[in-house]
Formats: sequence, C-alpha cells, structure tokens
Amino acid sequence: MTHNELKSACMQALEVLGYLPLNFFAGGGINIKGKYFPRKNTKGVSDIVACSPTGLFIACEIKVGYDKPSEMQQNFLQNVAEKGGYAFIVYDLDEFLKYLEDIKNGYKPNNKINICKNGGKYESQ
Repeated sequence: MTHNELKSACMQALEVLGYLPLNFFAGGGINIKGKYFPRKNTKGVSDIVACSPTGLFIACEIKVGYDKPSEMQQNFLQNVAEKGGYAFIVYDLDEFLKYLEDIKNGYKPNNKINICKNGGKYESQ
C-alpha cells in the first residue's frame, strides 16, 4: 500500500467511525488572482489530525515500509501525547483499526506515541 492509499484508508475509517478527520498538506501555497499566498502550517504537523466522537484530539503520521518520522514530526506527536491526545505512527491499517476499537472501548491516552505496525503488536515510544 502506498502512502497516499494508506492515508486515504485511514481518513475513510475515521469518518465511518464518527471522527472528524482533517488532512494537512505540507508546503506549497495557493495563487489567487496572480498573487501567491504560502501555506502557514505548523512544522511537523501530522498527515491527519482528527477529533474523536467524544472530543479527543488524535494525530496520525502515515508511514510505509522503512520510512520513519522526521524529528519535527516526532516532536509534534510527542507534544500531542503529552497534552493528553492520541498520537499514532501508522504503518498498518488493521493495527490502527484495532486502536480505534480500543478507544471506543475506553482505551485512554498514555502520554506516548503509539506505533501501528503489522504483526499484531501495539508498541509505544
């Protein structure tokens, strides 16, 4: 699965489960009537941020293969986790869905970055 396919699948899963997911684009800008306006995103902001059905903040950094988050992405996720939100590095859709099911069943944020990899293990940093 490519990065964009995994990101799209995660967005769809969040929507179906009642979350409000937002998709952030890094860099670039828009051109309005010949005038360029650069985007002003927070550096390292996750690929997907979402609000859970109960109002909790979720940040998901999407990675495939041996890809790893940059230092700025890692710092953003750690900041989310320390403030009581859910922070995920998602490599595998099925493992991410297991976390979402656990959240639905009362799993609380743990002040750590949760890694969703295949193999059926939940890892935290």
